[in-house]
Amino acid sequence: MSSDLFGNDADATVTGAELAEWLEITPAGVTQAKKRGVIRLGVDGRYNLKESVQAYIKDIRGRKKASTRQNLDEDLKYWQVENAKTKNVGWRRDYGRQLIRAYRDHHRSTLDEFRRAVSEFPKAVRVALQLADAVKRTDVDEVLYEVTEDELMDIATDAAE
Repeated sequence: MSSDLFGNDADATVTGAELAEWLEITPAGVTQAKKRGVIRLGVDGRYNLKESVQAYIKDIRGRKKASTRQNLDEDLKYWQVENAKTKNVGWRRDYGRQLIRAYRDHHRSTLDEFRRAVSEFPKAVRVALQLADAVKRTDVDEVLYEVTEDELMDIATDAAE
């Protein structure tokens, strides 16, 4: 006859209530574990203590791993969504830069035409040169970051129509 670490009979059998005490669960918990197939009732209507404790611990560890996998799957889905959002915002910013550059280039040529048209009037020429200089010094990224996400969406929607 072999014995466990505590000097108990390794083949010891216990009642459902005794097993519940060993596992620190309710007797109903033992019944549920039996229904789930985690632990088995012996032919004598008693539970093998060693096998039952080992099986119950294995079940707990398995549920913990499953829970961790589920959490990892949820984390993966979250980061996939965040990655898609980042790509979308990046695309909108790039598109915004293109629109701002096109707008700036359009106004440069308009200001050049205006300057030629008012070339006979020195004061008007000076104003046109100041405007043209202000347009040339416009930093695309500075303008872009002043634009809100909603405005970028409106711009993208208008351009698509």
